[in-house]
Amino acid sequence: MKQPKPVAELDSGILRDLGQNRRRQALQDALAEAVGASAAPWCRVAGLRAGQLVVEVASAPLFAELRGFRADEIRQAINAALGRPEVASILFRMGGTANV
Repeated sequence: MKQPKPVAELDSGILRDLGQNRRRQALQDALAEAVGASAAPWCRVAGLRAGQLVVEVASAPLFAELRGFRADEIRQAINAALGRPEVASILFRMGGTANV
């Protein structure tokens, strides 16, 4: 039988998850601003690790545009919106559920 967890341990897990959700939402908001209102529903932040932002794009033509022509512009706009140089590079990948 498992022993109950101390409340302090539960609190730290909840606060850690809340912080991660806020960070992800800040990244998503900055991405939406950077790509524009028409493209934002098709793009979703999948993660950020070691300065590389992973963005799922649910449209092949939009994926090609963002990856091929606008990646650096978007990276700079995201960093400006965040107020710090957090994103060193962006990896765009095809995803089928970004707009759901």
